Amino acid sequence: MSDPPIRPPNLPRRQGPKTRHILAGLFLGAASGVVANLLWGKTTALANLVRYGTEPAGQMWLRALIMVVIPLVFSRLSLGVAGLGDLRKLGRVGAKTLLFFLFVTTLAALLGLFLVNLIRPGEGLSPEARDRLLATYHQNTSQPKEAPQRGQF
Repeated sequence: MSDPPIRPPNLPRRQGPKTRHILAGLFLGAASGVVANLLWGKTTALANLVRYGTEPAGQMWLRALIMVVIPLVFSRLSLGVAGLGDLRKLGRVGAKTLLFFLFVTTLAALLGLFLVNLIRPGEGLSPEARDRLLATYHQNTSQPKEAPQRGQF
C-alpha cells in the first residue's frame, strides 16, 4: 500500500470559485465598453461589431448557460424530492418554499415600485421624445390581441 502524497504546508490551497477572476472580467468588460463608446460611439464600425460580433456571442453564451442550468436544477430538485421519502416532509418543504417565494416576490415588487417612484425614469425626457416614444409603442399595446381559437397555437 502506498501512502497518499503529503501536501507541503507552505503551499496555499485553492478554495472555492474564482470570484476575483469573475469580477476582474466584469470590470474589464465594463471598462472596455465605456472606452469603446467614448472613442467610437457614433461610428458604424462599432455598431456593426456589436450587432454582428458581441451580440450573437452573448446570445450563444446565455442560451448555452440556460441549456445547462435548467436540466441541472431539475435534476437536483428531483433528487432532493426523492431523497426526502416522507410525504409529510415534502409538504413542509413545499410550504416553506412557497412562502419564501411569495416573500421574495413581494419584496422585489416593493423594491421595484420604490425605485421607480424615487428615480422616476422618463421624467427628464423632452416632450418631443416622449411623444415619439408614445406614438411608436402605443400602437403595439392599444389593440387587444385576439385569443387563439381551439386548436390554434
